[in-house]
Formats: sequence, C-alpha cells, structure tokens
Amino acid sequence: MTETQKEGQSTPAQQQRQVPGRTAAMDPKPDHGEQSYRGSDRLAGKAAIEEKVKEFGKQVPMKRPGQPAEVAPPYVMLAADEASYISGATIAVTGGAPML
Repeated sequence: MTETQKEGQSTPAQQQRQVPGRTAAMDPKPDHGEQSYRGSDRLAGKAAIEEKVKEFGKQVPMKRPGQPAEVAPPYVMLAADEASYISGATIAVTGGAPML
C-alpha cells in the first residue's frame, strides 16, 4: 500500500481484474447439463403415452374420465366437520363401474 492510498481502497490493477465465475471466459465452457444430460428414457415412447391418455377413462360405463368437479364432493364431504361420525366408509367414485 502506498502512502497516498487509504486503507480499504483498491489499486487500479485490482479494479481491472475480471470477476471470477463468469462462464463466458472459461475454457472449456462449463456444461450445466444442457448438452450432456441423457435423461432417464422415461418418455422414450411419448407417442404410446399420448395414446394411453386418449384411452384413459374409456373402460368405465360413462366412457370418460371423471372431472375434478365430479369427484371432489365426496372428499369435501368426508373432510367436513359434519362427517366426524362417519368412519370406515367406502364411497365409490367410479364412473358407474361396480366395486367388487
């Protein structure tokens, strides 16, 4: 430190240093998974998955999946204070399919 420089002030050489951690200046550039990630192949048969989605719900008598507004009321009823006396109930929200 020079006599004219106060404590805590940096020299011009220190001011011109690059900030560490900038990936643009790194060689080789870091790969954060964009290029090297191989995945788990869980979506390898994406067309087969889309076909299963189209067929979902067709096995019940109503021939469609239940909508949230259709299947939620039994859950809400069981969660309500008025249902405190109900225990061990089975409510069949099955789209008309019998429970065996």
